[in-house]
Amino acid sequence: MTSKNKILLPVLVLALAAAVAMLFFQQQKITRIEAKLPAPRTAATKVTLSIKGDASPADNLARLKSILALRDPFQMMRELMDFAGGLNAAAIPPLLDYLVKLPGTTHNTGQGMYAFMFMQMNMGGQSTSNNQTALSLLIDRLVHLDPNNALTWAAAVANLHGREQVIGMVFASWANLNPAQALAAADQIDDKVLRETVIGQIAQDMISTNPAGALAALQALPQNRTYMTIINQVFSSWAGTDPQGALAAAMGLTTNRNAAIQSVIQGWASADPQAALAYAATLPNIAQRNQAVNVALSALAQQDPQQAVGYLASIANIPNRNMMTVQVANAWAQDDPKAALAWVEQNASGPMLEQAINGIMAPLSKVDPQAAADELTKMSDTGANGNMMRGMAVEQISQNWAEQDPQADLAWLKSLGSLTTTPALNANGVPVLNANNMGAMMASQAVNGAITTWASSDPDAATAYVESLGTDDPKFKQLMGEVASTRASSDPASAVTWVQSLPDDGTRTAAMGSVVTQLASSDPQQAISLVNQMTPGTDQDKALGNVITQWSQTDPSTASQSLANLPEGTALNNASESVATNWIQVDPAAAAQWINSLPTSPARDVAARAEVTALAGGNPSSAFTWGASIGNTTMQSNQLNKVVQSWSRTDPNSAAAAVQAADLPDNTRTRLMNTIQQNAPQQ
Repeated sequence: MTSKNKILLPVLVLALAAAVAMLFFQQQKITRIEAKLPAPRTAATKVTLSIKGDASPADNLARLKSILALRDPFQMMRELMDFAGGLNAAAIPPLLDYLVKLPGTTHNTGQGMYAFMFMQMNMGGQSTSNNQTALSLLIDRLVHLDPNNALTWAAAVANLHGREQVIGMVFASWANLNPAQALAAADQIDDKVLRETVIGQIAQDMISTNPAGALAALQALPQNRTYMTIINQVFSSWAGTDPQGALAAAMGLTTNRNAAIQSVIQGWASADPQAALAYAATLPNIAQRNQAVNVALSALAQQDPQQAVGYLASIANIPNRNMMTVQVANAWAQDDPKAALAWVEQNASGPMLEQAINGIMAPLSKVDPQAAADELTKMSDTGANGNMMRGMAVEQISQNWAEQDPQADLAWLKSLGSLTTTPALNANGVPVLNANNMGAMMASQAVNGAITTWASSDPDAATAYVESLGTDDPKFKQLMGEVASTRASSDPASAVTWVQSLPDDGTRTAAMGSVVTQLASSDPQQAISLVNQMTPGTDQDKALGNVITQWSQTDPSTASQSLANLPEGTALNNASESVATNWIQVDPAAAAQWINSLPTSPARDVAARAEVTALAGGNPSSAFTWGASIGNTTMQSNQLNKVVQSWSRTDPNSAAAAVQAADLPDNTRTRLMNTIQQNAPQQ
């Protein structure tokens, strides 16, 4: 299984959980004998239910634990759904109390609700656990039974960030059930930032069913970037089903009218591009008209490229013709890249032609990578922008070509000089991020990707190719690492045998680090044994650090004992922070004792930083103490500022007292007091 699939599986499982949960709970035959919709700032809704949970709290908890221990995610989901469906409102909060205290169930990101809101449907690539799935489903169940009870429970969660996250989850389910009722409850939230975030998300959930209601809800929000994003979504979605109504509402705005009109055109064009294009051409403001025509024309090109081409040909003095030509060509290329390429080469020139060709490269290389490679010769590689665009094109072509013929792809990359291109690095060995360096970075990534693709289908051939480069080649170590990582991800046991058979001329060391990193999560002891076979030096230190980091996820106490084998430096610091972070989750007292036993050092500083992150939400006083113990003054100031930023929202007086009592540099103290003043609730 590829790493991408490993990430997607739990995300798909969680999305399935949310979708099935919604259908399941909506179909439950729950008799609401009395249900009153609450007005703002009134008494809670009273709900009486026919479903009862006859099991004791201890039995319910034991049943939940047994479900969470299941390894098959689909079996876990089925049993969790059956279990949740039989619970009444009183039985759920004790189970939620248990779940919310488990490590990793809520993410202590330091950004609270912003980073975790609406976990059910928006994990975005983060790995999920059974604990998170259970928390999501049980909150959804409780909201369907008694939303006010669910909100009362969420508001009582001790950890600040966890509290904001579960409040967001409650409102996510509530908004699906009854958005008007959810909005009324959201209006009662005292915390201004949290209230605005919740209302904004509820408005987003209302867009598809009640865009006018969503627009009304947004009027309670400040007109910041989040507001603009949501309001544009409102008008775009609204225009897809009722363009005239959306247009009338956009025209009625006193602020942000132009942006709203553009969003209407965008939504309208997705449903009826000809009508949207006709309207766009009548807008009196020239800049607004050009932008709207561009949006509508792009949508028309996706549905009927010939008609879009005809539209361009029918207007003699159209502004931004080159830009619109690029838009049409790129849209057309999704269905017929060769036809789009032939047309744009006759109708654009200079930088606009290069931009159009760059947009056509990806779809063209899927059907004919050689033709795409030939087109690359027409693109300029001078200047920062030309360098970057050419690098992007090389990476796109190579990615598609490698899937069809990796050997031919690598031969082409070699002819371009990509095999010898090395991006500029900073003092820490990280590529410099600027336009001039992007082309080299992308060329390097193209070579790595080609080797990885080849190793997935024919590892022996890919290995032989890399070996043919020789150990003195500047890319040898990196490419051999790519081969080794690909081998180990699919078959760790055979990868170990393979790596031990490699000649000890630099080849084995280049491959060993990648193998042990892959092996560390399943067999850390064997990974450590392999690390010990490596030549002492930076590569061995880096490999050992990676093993300790992986090992700490399952046994941080034992993993910590290997830290003594690392010299001071990046590998030790990264591994120490990983050990601390994972140990704090399973045994915070033991983790604190271990950190306090460390000598003053950068490794001790990053471990203390992990304590700050873990405690900042629920125990800001302890988090502050840990932050103050950090020796590096810059890190100390940043971590303490993070603590007082959230602490001052709930208890600014205690935060200020802690700052004044601590032994801190004057500039740090001044910064922290300013932060408290800025974040304290306004009287």
